[in-house]
Amino acid sequence: MVLLSSVIHTFYFAFLGRGYSAGDLSTVYPLARGTGPLLVTVWAVTLLGERPSSFGLGGILAVVGGIYVLHLHEFSWRGLLKPLRSLQSRPSQLALLTGLLISFYTVVDKVGVSYVQPLVYMYLWTVLFTLLYGPYVLRTSGASSLRAEWRTNAPAVVAVGFLMVFAYTLVLFAMTMSNVSYVAAAREVGVVFGAVMGTTLLREPYGSAKVGGSLLIALGVALIGMAHP
Repeated sequence: MVLLSSVIHTFYFAFLGRGYSAGDLSTVYPLARGTGPLLVTVWAVTLLGERPSSFGLGGILAVVGGIYVLHLHEFSWRGLLKPLRSLQSRPSQLALLTGLLISFYTVVDKVGVSYVQPLVYMYLWTVLFTLLYGPYVLRTSGASSLRAEWRTNAPAVVAVGFLMVFAYTLVLFAMTMSNVSYVAAAREVGVVFGAVMGTTLLREPYGSAKVGGSLLIALGVALIGMAHP
């Protein structure tokens, strides 16, 4: 499970990076992050035998809808349909593929932590993922580019690296306590904090789309909390 998850994550980061490079964040992000929890529910029901309650299923759908709405440019029918209308474009296709990979590694990790403690699992995953993804980064970016990035942003790189590992370790612990379909949806509450930080720290506008999306995600997480077994 650790090896399989590491391989899937390698493709996930590669396709996510390509999607962000080729398309707009407002198109790629909602398709990728919204597709993941929705497909996790499908795999959890069909492969793991989970049976989300009506509250839980409603919460999952509310979170998925909130993620989709949160990153739209405008809160209108035209804005709502823009990412869907772009499905024939390469960035949107990469986003959907990224969402598919999210669902795959989430279910694999759920199975993995049923055999191995989350801290051990995360440690082994980090080692294997580094061995797999490191050569890809070196080949695509070059050693000189990596050295320049380290000299410029070393503190931020270390901080983000630690936070990513720490945050996903918490997700793994949560998977040992609840349905993976609930965990996969509830973890997306982070996008709301990201939107708030973008407004307070980066002076980005917090328009009607972000308000509506944030409220949907908050409602979804509340429903999931009510459905927790």
